[in-house]
Amino acid sequence: MFVPTKRIQFCESLLQATLRAAPCGRQVAVLVLGLDRPDDAGSMQLEQVERLLADTLDQGTLIARLAGAEYAILIEGFVDPDALAVLSRRLLAACAVHAPASIGISLFPGHGTLPGNLLSLASAARAKRAGGYYFFAPVPQHAAKRTLLLLDDEPNILSALRRLFRPDGYHVLTANSANEAFALLSANEVQVVLSDQRMPEMHGIEFLACVHEHYPDTVRMILSGYSDLVSVTQALERGVIHTFLTKPWNDEALRSDVRDAFRTHATAQGRSAETTAPRRLRA
Repeated sequence: MFVPTKRIQFCESLLQATLRAAPCGRQVAVLVLGLDRPDDAGSMQLEQVERLLADTLDQGTLIARLAGAEYAILIEGFVDPDALAVLSRRLLAACAVHAPASIGISLFPGHGTLPGNLLSLASAARAKRAGGYYFFAPVPQHAAKRTLLLLDDEPNILSALRRLFRPDGYHVLTANSANEAFALLSANEVQVVLSDQRMPEMHGIEFLACVHEHYPDTVRMILSGYSDLVSVTQALERGVIHTFLTKPWNDEALRSDVRDAFRTHATAQGRSAETTAPRRLRA
């Protein structure tokens, strides 16, 4: 729904969004959409643009009217910048019916952390040239995707886990076998791996031991039953895995542990000497 508001009110909402996103390692985006010929825009044309914004964006998305024929849009919970590109193309295509427009995009935390600056950066990106959408700067690779790899031989378990993590904005990869998981690891920068223990081809601990050897920076987590407690404890002690979670899992506890795993990875990448993440046993 279109919500007319002032710049300062938009910045206050943006600040709250960044405060919610920071502890979870999530991103926030600011899109500034403006008509390329603002002097030609009458009140009726602006009303049409406002209606298409409301129709195109998800319900509840904050849209603020800025100066002239420029609008700010607050986006939370997107998976990666590619999703913003898709959204921008949809908005520009809808606007083209009424007036040519362009979009500037800034990201938290990739392009900064101050709400007022993020809004200004998005506006500056839009002003580069008419037509199209533009990020303020190339998206930093470390901020582009938080990739979670899920390994389980049961498709229904993978589907349940994918649904569970959907609200958290991860780039989720799924594999039904260790071989498939290794192929995904070789083709993607994966920060966190969550594997089942009991699988026919290769047990989870064996798989994660290989991950530990070839991808030592990846945070490794395992889902298992109490019957595997001895082998899992030994794997924890050897540093093969970081976290042990039991089946059946608690949804919120599992989401919290995965958030912690991404924070562990980010912290480890920021250190020059220490690279060993803390390990714990969850009952």
